[in-house]
Amino acid sequence: MITGQYYQGKARIVNAIESWSCAMFHLSAITCISIGILQHEWIIVGTAFLFALIRLILIINIFRKIAHNFKQRKGLSIFFFDLLRPLQSLWLQISFALCDKKEYYRR
Repeated sequence: MITGQYYQGKARIVNAIESWSCAMFHLSAITCISIGILQHEWIIVGTAFLFALIRLILIINIFRKIAHNFKQRKGLSIFFFDLLRPLQSLWLQISFALCDKKEYYRR
């Protein structure tokens, strides 16, 4: 992350927790929907789909307001950003853990 060096104290932990909670939400919603469909429990499917839809509407609204405040164009990539952000965070954490620290220092 380019801005990762600017996070101080609790901000690093909060950023990681937010990414992982997003991933856990998507994982639990997909699990509830698929198990509900397999077990013919339509109330569980409807509830999980409703929570996922509410979260998506909130995220679209937040990104729309941010784009309006910064006078930027609104895009449809919000859904993909929300799904891929936890995967990107995981990829960066794994690559940082497996890599030698000298590679990150600039000369």
